Amino acid sequence: GLKYKFEKISHLVDDSGKIISLKNEYNGITSFGKDLAVVWTKKYISTFKKPSRESVEEEKKFGLIDTDGNELLPCIFESINAHLDGFVEIKKDGKIKATNKQILIGGKFNWNKATPWK
Repeated sequence: GLKYKFEKISHLVDDSGKIISLKNEYNGITSFGKDLAVVWTKKYISTFKKPSRESVEEEKKFGLIDTDGNELLPCIFESINAHLDGFVEIKKDGKIKATNKQILIGGKFNWNKATPWK
């Protein structure tokens, strides 16, 4: 099989030049908005469609961190959309649920009890 390497992000540097270590490594990060940033990990998965023909697809999983590098949500979600007003949409298994920044930062988010969103 083919081997792929990704860049790993293990720390951030804030505006003052201070280095913030991340608790986990990620392959990508968005810019911070309202003290949250979406992060992701990715891997390639092989799918064999015909004998001797390998198709490779990229699989990304999204999570969320705060400005101190703490992981608020692990990288297990299909998508995360953090709005500037603090509203956050989270997609997993084709379902979208809603929460807010305060619940995430307070460590009180529970996927099973979160509000379904359409």
